[in-house]
Amino acid sequence: VEDAQSNEAPIQRIADSIAGSFVYSVMTLSAATFAF
Repeated sequence: VEDAQSNEAPIQRIADSIAGSFVYSVMTLSAATFAF
């Protein structure tokens, strides 16, 4: 299990980066919606 967790698949790294930017976009959008 530890080997599987330490060796992430490339698709998982891509998904993590997409999820990070997606969360940032949603937070920015919600802040803009709240401001107006």
